Amino acid sequence: MISISIITESDDPRLVQIEKLFLEFYQYMKEKGISTGLPKGGEKVWMASINKTLKRFTRLVVASEGDTIIGFGHGMIRYAPDYLGGQKIGFVAHFFVSPKARTNGTGRKIAEELDAWFKELNVRSIELQVIENNETGMNFWKALGFKN
Repeated sequence: MISISIITESDDPRLVQIEKLFLEFYQYMKEKGISTGLPKGGEKVWMASINKTLKRFTRLVVASEGDTIIGFGHGMIRYAPDYLGGQKIGFVAHFFVSPKARTNGTGRKIAEELDAWFKELNVRSIELQVIENNETGMNFWKALGFKN
């Protein structure tokens, strides 16, 4: 059974698995044509940045099957520039479900949890980016109502 949870503490032991899944995420993105590769040790730099912002303006949602993390969603709060009203914007910074765990609703559950957090914080809009060659990702977000 798949469970969805939120990581709030920087010493959560599941962060080690997420770091490894982040490497898998970037390998997948590389296959899809991302122009900026992840440098050696980039996953550790990313994790350090996440740890600094947990419980403040970042949400890290994970999907688990037993003790194994099979997906994660990293949401952030940003602010529009003052000339655009300085309003709160939700941003899906990183989102990945292991290919072997797809098509069972895992991604949808992670996205719904991020969406609930964004609504709780009264964001004006939600933004995200998908690599053009990532048809699976494009179709996933379109099915959730996002437009390109």
